[in-house]
Amino acid sequence: MDYDYRLQIIKMQLNNLFSSYAVPVQFRNVPDWKDNEVKIIARTVNQLFPNDATREMIEGTFGRAELKIKAAHKSRTMPSGADIATAIKHSIAVTDDLPSVSPDWFPDANIINANRIKRGEPVSEYYVTGNKADELVHEGLITERDLQPYREYLAVEKLDKV
Repeated sequence: MDYDYRLQIIKMQLNNLFSSYAVPVQFRNVPDWKDNEVKIIARTVNQLFPNDATREMIEGTFGRAELKIKAAHKSRTMPSGADIATAIKHSIAVTDDLPSVSPDWFPDANIINANRIKRGEPVSEYYVTGNKADELVHEGLITERDLQPYREYLAVEKLDKV
């Protein structure tokens, strides 16, 4: 991505950010104040992004930064360039921040449902009375004692239906 295109994306994101704020008092009678501010802040913010930043990365960073600004900013007038730069700095996701997952990994339904049973969360009846219940106990993921409250509930439910 070339420099001008990148600045254009950043300016668009800044304009979107500023659209929800009121005009600061010192700029009320100044023509083109917004364009000038956006231009200066865009050049400042541009330096914070890595050279290989993509459009998606810039837009995602601005989305996260906007949430940080909205949470911390106490005024209805637009935030300062320094506040924006700080929020951007803390919102840039780098590869090291992302969790790594093996391409061979897949979710194990037995482990997921065993953990749900241990926490007392709802599970399919199949994991309480069916073959899966026996399999979970046999694998040592849960005990018969873990299943007891579920089985008692199901016994009461079946009595209520009679």
